Amino acid sequence: MPAPEPSPASSPVPVAPTMKELAARLNADVLPLAQARLDALGEEESGFYNFYAARIRDGSLFASYEVELAEAILALPDVPAVVHEVGGGLGTLSWLLAAAGLDVLCMEHDRRRIEAAAALLDGIADRWPDLVARCRLVRSSFPDAELDPAGATLVITNLIYTTTPAKRASLVAAIARYPQAIVDIDRFCEPARNEAERAAVLAQFTGAGMPTEPFLEVGKSANLHRMAGRARIGAVRTGGSPIVPDHGEILRRRGVDRIVYFHTDHFEPWRDDPGLTGADAFAASLDRVVRYSERVSERYYARRLTLHYLPKLAFQGRGDMASMLHVEGDGIGIIRRTAEQDAAAAAAFAAMDPRQDFDLQVHFHHEALTYNTHYAQRKSLRRHHRENDVAVNRLRFDLGLAECLRRVRNDTGRALPQWFFVHGVWALNASDPEVCSITDEISRLKAAGGLGDFTFPAGRPHCDPSFDRPALVRPFDAVKCYARDRADPRAPGTIDPADRFFIWSSRVSHGDCSLDFFSEGVAANFRNIDAWASRLLLNGYQRGSTLYVKTHAHSVFPFYFTEESGRPAGMFPHERDEVARLIECFEDAAAAVGGHVAYLQASEVYAELMRPPEPQAVDGYVETSLTFPRAAIDRADATGLTVLRERIAGTGAEAAALAGHYEMLVARERIILPAEIEIANLVERMVPRDMTIVHHRSAAGILSNALASGGRRVRSVERSRKRVEVQQEIARRLGSRLHVSHGRLEALKPGVLRGRALLLVDAGSPLDTVQMDAVISSFDTADLVILDVLRFGGRRQAAEIGPIVARLKSVDGRPAEPILDLGDDGKFYLIDNRSVKRPWWWRLFR
Repeated sequence: MPAPEPSPASSPVPVAPTMKELAARLNADVLPLAQARLDALGEEESGFYNFYAARIRDGSLFASYEVELAEAILALPDVPAVVHEVGGGLGTLSWLLAAAGLDVLCMEHDRRRIEAAAALLDGIADRWPDLVARCRLVRSSFPDAELDPAGATLVITNLIYTTTPAKRASLVAAIARYPQAIVDIDRFCEPARNEAERAAVLAQFTGAGMPTEPFLEVGKSANLHRMAGRARIGAVRTGGSPIVPDHGEILRRRGVDRIVYFHTDHFEPWRDDPGLTGADAFAASLDRVVRYSERVSERYYARRLTLHYLPKLAFQGRGDMASMLHVEGDGIGIIRRTAEQDAAAAAAFAAMDPRQDFDLQVHFHHEALTYNTHYAQRKSLRRHHRENDVAVNRLRFDLGLAECLRRVRNDTGRALPQWFFVHGVWALNASDPEVCSITDEISRLKAAGGLGDFTFPAGRPHCDPSFDRPALVRPFDAVKCYARDRADPRAPGTIDPADRFFIWSSRVSHGDCSLDFFSEGVAANFRNIDAWASRLLLNGYQRGSTLYVKTHAHSVFPFYFTEESGRPAGMFPHERDEVARLIECFEDAAAAVGGHVAYLQASEVYAELMRPPEPQAVDGYVETSLTFPRAAIDRADATGLTVLRERIAGTGAEAAALAGHYEMLVARERIILPAEIEIANLVERMVPRDMTIVHHRSAAGILSNALASGGRRVRSVERSRKRVEVQQEIARRLGSRLHVSHGRLEALKPGVLRGRALLLVDAGSPLDTVQMDAVISSFDTADLVILDVLRFGGRRQAAEIGPIVARLKSVDGRPAEPILDLGDDGKFYLIDNRSVKRPWWWRLFR
C-alpha cells in the first residue's frame, strides 16, 4: 500500500486567531501608543481619564467581557454586517469587531476620548489597515445622531447618565428602530443592582414592543440582553425587513428560476429502547421505520427524501470468532444477522407508506471497528485498538462496508450496484483522527460501487473540503485527500467521472443545512425562518438558472422520541411547522420570479450535475451569471492563499500587514470574496478588454491579480508597502502582467487615468474636503470610473450616500449611474466619460 502523502512542511494548516489572541496582538501594538499619550498628556488631557488609565497601567486596554462579547456577536446565526456602538469610549470593542471584518460605527460624545481613539487608530494604521478602514468614529450622543439603523445591530455596554422618564422613553424608541440591539441592562441609564431593577429595565423594552432574551452574562462585568426591534418584528416574509432580504429579489439578482430542494438524512433507526431486549428491541426499531414513512409522507415536500440508511452492525471483541464475520487472525468480529432478522427487516421496509418515494442510500459508522484516537479508545474493543495496524484496519473497513452494503440491499430491496455515501461522525477519509484512520477510504468506497459523498457540510468543520461547490475529485491515499491539490477538483459535467469521486459541497454552513432542532443553533434558525431562508438562498450552489438547497438531519435520533423542553415526543424534523414555513419561503420566492421548486433525490441531483452545464452556467457564486473566466479567479485565489499563508507564518500577520481580516480568510482557505467575484463579473461586462484598469486601494491584490490572470491589463496601486510586496509575489507566481505600485488615493495623478478605467472597491480611508475635491476632479480624465460609494473617502451607510452620489458626474454633466448593488458589501456607481470629445493627443500624455 502507498504511504499517505505527507503535508508540505512549508504550508501549515491555517488556524483562525481566536478573539482572545486577536485582542492580545492588537493590545501589543496599541498599548505602547496609549502609554506614551498618557505619559505626555496625563489622565484628563489624554482622554483616558481614570477608567482607561487604570487599564493601561494593568497592561491591557481590552476587558475580558469585551472579548467575550465580540465572540458572542460573531457567533450569532445572523452575524451583523454593520454594528453601531453607543458610548463606545475609546472604541476597544469596536476595534475587535472591525478587526474581525465587521463595519463598525463607534459613537462617543466626549471630545477628548474621540481624539484619543483617533490618535491610537492612526498609530496602528500601517499594521492594521483593514481595522482602521472598517472602524468609523463619530462624536455624538445617542439618539441625537442622524444614523440609519437599517441593517445595523446596536450595542450598548455602558450608558449611565441621569435623565428624565420622557428622555428615557425617547431613547428606548430610538433603540427600537434597529432590527436588533444588544444592551447591558445593568448599565442602562441607571445601575440595576437586583432582579427587581433589572426587570424594570426589561419592561421598558418589552413595553415598547421589543421582545428580549438573555444574551451574555460575564459575572459582574456584563449582563447583556438581546432585543428585537420593531423593524424585525414587523417584517413580512418576502419583503420589507431591513435585515432579511426579499427572497424573490435574491433569486432575481442571482438569475434563478428553479430551486432544487433535497435532503440527505443520516437514517439510523436502530437503538436500544428502555426495557426492551432481543427480538422486542429489533421489532421496535423496525416499527420506527414504518412510522417514520407514514408520518413524514403526510408532507408532500418530504416524500422524496434521501435516507442514507445505517443498518445495525454489532461488533464484538471476545467469544467464538468462527461464528462471526471477522478478518483472519483478528480479535474483532461482526455478529451475524439471522435469516429471520433479514426477513423481518426487509418486510418493514416493504411496509413503508406507499406515498413515499425515498431514495435509500448508504450510511456507515466504523469508528468502533477501525482504529482512531478517540471513539475506539473508549469502547469495550479498545484493547484491539492500541495501535494503528494500517493493513488490518483496512481489511476491517472492507469487511464492515461489505456487510453494511449487504444489509442495506437486503433491507431496502434495492440492488444498489452504485450508491451514495454519508460518513459516520463526518470524518471522511481520515479527515479527523478521533474518528477515522482510513486514508484511502474514498478509493475503497469507489471500488465497492460508491459514486459520491453527501456528508458535507460537516458537524466537524475541519473535515469540510476546501472547495465550496460540488466537485469530482481524484482519490488517492492521504489524510483528507479530497482537500489536497492532487485531488484536482473539477466541476461535474465537465470531465469524465470514471476515475473520480463526487463530493457535494456548497457555501451553506453546517448549522444552516441542519434540521436537527435539538441543537440550539438550529433552534435559533427555527425562531427566524426568514433570515434562515435568505442565507440558504444566498449561499446555495447555483448552476445555470437552478439553485440547489440541501438539508440534512438525524431524523430518527433518540431525541425525537422523548418529551423535553416542551417539544412533542416523536415529532420528526420534516413534520415541524418551521420546516413547512421554510419550504413556503422557497416556493414563494420561486413564484415571485415565475419559477418553481423541484423536490429531488440525491441520486437525481448527481445525474443532473453530470450533464454538461449550459454555456453561461453559473458556477456557484451569488448574484449574476459568472462572466469573468472562472479559472483565473481560482488561480488567483489558490496562489494568493499560498502566499498569504507563507507571509503570516514567516513574519507574523501584523508585520505582513495581514492581521485580522486576512488571517480569517486564510484560515477559511478561501480568500477571494463573493463580492469580488461579482466585481470581476461587472468589470467583464462594463470595461472594454483593450482598456487598462487602474485599481486603487487594492489591499492584498487578490482581485487585481484575478483580473490580470484573466487577461486584463491592470495597474494596481496600494498604500501599504507590505501589501505591495504581497501583490508582487502573487503576480510573479501567477506569471501575470500586473503592474503594482505604492501610492495613496489622495495623491492620485490625473494623468495616470487618461484613457483608462479607475476601479475603487474599498477606498474607505477618510479624505478631508480638499483631498476629496482633488480626487473627484481627477475622475474627469478617466474614460470610466467604477466606485463603491459606501467606501469612498470614508465609510457610509446606504442612507448617507446621497451627498456623495450627487457630486459624481461625467465631464458632460451626466449623473453617475448605479450599476451593482451588493447590499452592505457595496453599492457601485459608474461615471462614463467615453462620449466626451477629447483632443486627438489626449491619450498620448499620461
